[in-house]
Amino acid sequence: MECPRCHHPNRPAARFCQSCGAPLPVTSEASLSQTEPQAKSIASPRPSAVMLGLPGTAPLPELPPRFQPLPVGALVCQDRYVVCEIRPSQEGDNFYLVEDLVPTHRCPNCAADVVAVQTRFCTECGADLTNVPAVHLRYLMQESDQERAFAMEAHWLNTGLQHPGIYLPVAAFEETPYSVIPRYYRIFSEFMPTIAAELPIPQECNDVLRWGSVLADALDCLHQHKLVLERISLERIAVNGGGAQWLDLNLAKAMGKDGEQQARRDVQGLAQVLLYWATGQRESFDHSALPETVRMLFAHALDLSYPMSAAEFATGLDRALQTLRRPDSIAFLIGQQTDVGRTRSLNEDSLLALEMASVFRSQNRPVGIFLVADGMGGHEAGDVASQLTAR
Repeated sequence: MECPRCHHPNRPAARFCQSCGAPLPVTSEASLSQTEPQAKSIASPRPSAVMLGLPGTAPLPELPPRFQPLPVGALVCQDRYVVCEIRPSQEGDNFYLVEDLVPTHRCPNCAADVVAVQTRFCTECGADLTNVPAVHLRYLMQESDQERAFAMEAHWLNTGLQHPGIYLPVAAFEETPYSVIPRYYRIFSEFMPTIAAELPIPQECNDVLRWGSVLADALDCLHQHKLVLERISLERIAVNGGGAQWLDLNLAKAMGKDGEQQARRDVQGLAQVLLYWATGQRESFDHSALPETVRMLFAHALDLSYPMSAAEFATGLDRALQTLRRPDSIAFLIGQQTDVGRTRSLNEDSLLALEMASVFRSQNRPVGIFLVADGMGGHEAGDVASQLTAR
């Protein structure tokens, strides 16, 4: 994507120019899905492994026995990453700790990782990165000899499609390190999020509804792209930073002829997982342990004959969460205060606190209107403007 101000090339999903910080035009999801993946050009030379305190790199030895791990010092992803450690293998795959030879800025404003080459501004929030030191990040890398092992994640990365409820790797690619048989790789964070199955059961209902809302919305995103998860469990869900994400998108499948029923089964599977998460019971959960609005929502989600989509389930979870956060039979306790401050001699601020109550079937619901009108000190008649606003 070319910057309209300075004409500097940026990655397709960038929102701010990495050269001048100017806002970039918003690219639609449809156009992103049609964009071919572009090779990343690196303008400055990469440091060698020796400069980073790692063993010197060298050509790979002769073809080893079938699918032996790469040696320490091997370069992958067009020499972008260097193997630092060989980790224990799992389920027939090789695992490594790798280091990115391209320096990266960690934005102090939004915590985004921005490639440091010719970069002055954060591509996510536009913050100035001039005085932010560049670092070489480390990642975990998984290696497989199965052609379709990471194909789905690679597709989503290449098309630029993202969702906060879907955990994606940093990169997914194919290489032929020994010039004979191709191998398939994905690179992801060195520190994996917590797997939901490792958390205590049950969890707070509010937390489960909040996590479920994000997961249901991500499920709707998958369904819109004609994908289904089918096998849903806590082992495929991660909890990270207060949010929840689907793990291992490679297990997703293309919808068949009965795609609508497949999508409904996904919704039912998510509802079953959330119920177990909130109650600790898999089969006959205790209905009385959940509020009425939550019970009704899950009853509809579990009924395959009830036409509930993932988007509708996400909306229902949001509404149920709002209901729990706004309990009945409660009254506001309100305080108010203004201060002239240290600069002005006249307090030009106005405020309004209007308290009412709505009672139905002996349930008291508070109703409040609250207004703060800043006097805009330094402007003419700021006190008159704030008073008129309050009135």
